[in-house]
Amino acid sequence: MKDRWKKLVENSFAKKSIWVLFLRIMGVGLLFGITLFITNVFDASFVGEYDLARSVLFILGSAALLGFNQAIIYYAGYLKAHKSSDQLWGIYLKMVGFSLGIAVLLCLICWMVPTYWIDYFFDKPIYPLIFKTTATAFFYSLTMLNIDTLRGLGIIIASEVFRNIFRHLFFGILVVSLYYYNAFQWLADMFLVSFLLLAFISTVYLLFRFRKEAKSSIPTFSLKTILKTAYPMSISAMAFFLLQSIDLLLIGKFMELKYVAFYAVALKIAMIISILLASVNAVFAPKISELYASKKVEELSLQIKKVTRMTVVFTAPLIVLVVLFSRTVLSFFGEGYTVAKTALLILLAGQTVNVLCGSMGTYMDMTGYQNVFQKILLLALGVNIALNWFMIPIYGLVGAAIATAVSTITWNILGTVYVYNKRGIKTFLH
Repeated sequence: MKDRWKKLVENSFAKKSIWVLFLRIMGVGLLFGITLFITNVFDASFVGEYDLARSVLFILGSAALLGFNQAIIYYAGYLKAHKSSDQLWGIYLKMVGFSLGIAVLLCLICWMVPTYWIDYFFDKPIYPLIFKTTATAFFYSLTMLNIDTLRGLGIIIASEVFRNIFRHLFFGILVVSLYYYNAFQWLADMFLVSFLLLAFISTVYLLFRFRKEAKSSIPTFSLKTILKTAYPMSISAMAFFLLQSIDLLLIGKFMELKYVAFYAVALKIAMIISILLASVNAVFAPKISELYASKKVEELSLQIKKVTRMTVVFTAPLIVLVVLFSRTVLSFFGEGYTVAKTALLILLAGQTVNVLCGSMGTYMDMTGYQNVFQKILLLALGVNIALNWFMIPIYGLVGAAIATAVSTITWNILGTVYVYNKRGIKTFLH
C-alpha cells in the first residue's frame, strides 16, 4: 500500500490532479461559505435574482465564448505534439477579438428587444437585470478563455486558482461589503462586477505568462479553421450550460424568485459529486489531445480507465453522506430551503450516472468527435426543455429535478455507448 501511495505521489499527472482537486475543494468551500452567508442574511428574493443572473450569464457568456475555451486546449495539445507551441499566441488573439464581436452583438440585440417582451416571458419586471447580465457576457467569456489558455499552456495551478479561488473570493468580498453597508438589493449586481475584476486580473497575468513563451505573430491556423474547430464545441458548451440552467430559468418563469434560490442550492450540492471528475478532466484534457494526436491509443485507454476508477472511489462516500443527511445539509442554508430535499435526491441520481460514465465528454471534444457530442447534447437539451416546461407547473421543484436528471442520464449514456462502439474506448467504470 505504501509503495502504491508513493508511486501516486511521485507521478506528475497524479500530483497535478491532487492539487487541482484540492483547489476545487477550496473553491467549493468558498462557494458554499458565500451561499450559506447570503441565504441566511439576504432575502430569498434577492438570492433568487442572483441565481437567475448567474444562470443567464453562464448561457450568454458561453455564447460569446463560442467554445474557444475548449478549442484553445485542443490546439495547445495539438501544437505541443507537433512541437509548435509558439503559435498559440496568435490563435488566442483571434479568439478574443471574435468573442468581443459576439458579445457586442448580444448587447445590441438585448437593447433592441422591447422591455415588455422579456418582462412578459418571466412574468416579472426583470429586464434591467437581464440587460446588465448581457453587458457582462464578454468579461465572463474573456475570464474563462484566459483560465483555459493557462491550462493549455500547462500552468494548471494558476488556472485553477483563478477558476476556484479568485472567482469566488472577489464576489465574497463584495457580498460582505453589501452586508456592511446594508445594500442587500445589489447582490446580483456585485456578482456581475466580480467578473469585471476577474477579466482584468486574469488578462494581465496571462499576458505576463505569454511573454515568457516563444510566440509568433502569425498563427498557422486561420480564423476559419479555428471557428470550424470551436463551433461544435460552442454548441456543446451552450447545450451543456442550458442543461444546467434551463430548470432555474423556467422556475423563475413559473414560480416566485425565492424558489429559484431554494432549487439553486440543491443543484449546487448535487454538482459537488462531479467535482473530482471535473478536476481530473482539467488536467487530463490536454493529455487526451496529445496522446490521441500521437496515436497512442492503448496508453490513452489505460489512462481513461484509471481516471474513471479513481473518480468513482472518491465520490461514492460523498454521495452516500449527502443522501443520508440531505435534509440536515439543506437546513444549514435556511429553514425554507428544506423544501428542495426531494429535488436534491433526484439530482444526485443524475450526477451519479455522470460520474460512472467518466471522461466521455472531454474525450469526444479532444479527439475530433465534437460534432457528434454536440448532437447528443442537443437531443438531451430538447428532452430537458420539454420536460421542464410541462413538469414545473405541475410538480414544481421536483419536476425540474426529474427533467434535469433524465437529460443528464440521457447524454451520458448515449455518449458513452457511441465512444465504445466507434473507438472501442471504455470511458465508463469497468
